[in-house]
Amino acid sequence: MRNGALLMTIACTALTPAFGQLYLISGSPTPKYVGGYSTVLVAVAADGSVKIAQEIVPARFGTEWMTTSSDARKALILPKSPDDHIIVFDFNTASVTKSCPQPPTTGLLLVGQWLVDAPSHGLMFTQYLASSDRQSKTDQFSGMVMDSAVPCQNSFVNLDASDIKYVVADGFAGVTDTGASDLIDASFGTDGALSGGWLSGERTYYDYKVPPPLFNDMSHPVAAILINNRQILGLRLAASTERRFLVFRKSDSTWHKVPNPSLGRAFGSFVASAEAGEKGKSTSESVGNAEWRQKDAATGPAGPIRFRIYPLVYPGILHLYDAATERAYAITTNQGDSEILLVENGTVYYRVTNRLYSAAIEGAVLGAAKLLATDDLIEDAHWAFIKR
Repeated sequence: MRNGALLMTIACTALTPAFGQLYLISGSPTPKYVGGYSTVLVAVAADGSVKIAQEIVPARFGTEWMTTSSDARKALILPKSPDDHIIVFDFNTASVTKSCPQPPTTGLLLVGQWLVDAPSHGLMFTQYLASSDRQSKTDQFSGMVMDSAVPCQNSFVNLDASDIKYVVADGFAGVTDTGASDLIDASFGTDGALSGGWLSGERTYYDYKVPPPLFNDMSHPVAAILINNRQILGLRLAASTERRFLVFRKSDSTWHKVPNPSLGRAFGSFVASAEAGEKGKSTSESVGNAEWRQKDAATGPAGPIRFRIYPLVYPGILHLYDAATERAYAITTNQGDSEILLVENGTVYYRVTNRLYSAAIEGAVLGAAKLLATDDLIEDAHWAFIKR
């Protein structure tokens, strides 16, 4: 569906050349399903038109996992088997800058995968591979250097457990399970110290300790690092029915409690999330089902089935917290299928089903929402960036 003259006028005022070209990455990673969907780069023009600029992963493979580093302005994309390539996508060039076949992993089982920005090799895609024979003790942390200047044959290195403290975590993209999750579980000591244990018996010690007043009212909390970038570390604590989201602000080494804790993701100092709750008798369905797509598309599944089988419900409220200023913002969309895609240049970009909006961050409040574009490709967009 294309936009009329009114939308074109709004979009022209909202997407000025000074901000650069706005792109979306549209597609649905499906690690839990046999099938897959196309992952594509989508260009949003100043007149509100939307078009596919590039197919990154064809639908015949689909995408297994994807994450991003806003600091490095790169995305890491893993197609599904039988395509065994590791794809590096660069936001500065809006293109794939590296694609390397994964080395053989016979006898090894994938336990976890992350981005790690280790001082020894820079940003790397890292996998923890455990031996299927627990007597052999051949577990390994395998890293692939993401720098396009390093050829594939020289890109794969083994890391130590100590290197994992440099993990880069992007949190949760998308709603239900068709976006992607990027987090790392952590052991939470009684003194608030964070560490991680591995099947090999090795441990990773993170350089963070949560002050007891922020957790001592919780009974045996379980921790996960959802966010780690140059500005903040985001930690989710869970104990029974209690959920808490804490942020460590690196500029002054202080901890803060995020209001409205949800499964968040980060854009610099901002934590963005879609409010969600457990399904119950009075809240058995997310809002806005009349707008959900009824059939699968090339880039993602139909809405009703994925919302029906997912254990959480979405009331259609988006939250944004700025750890730098400790200000919190809320966007009421009245649509469960909505999410924040980007925060940049004092502007928040978010989608509501197949509509893309922006709103200026004006001190303690958000400005009026501006409709930028309407297109079916937007419905499966879970990432966005601006090519400067």
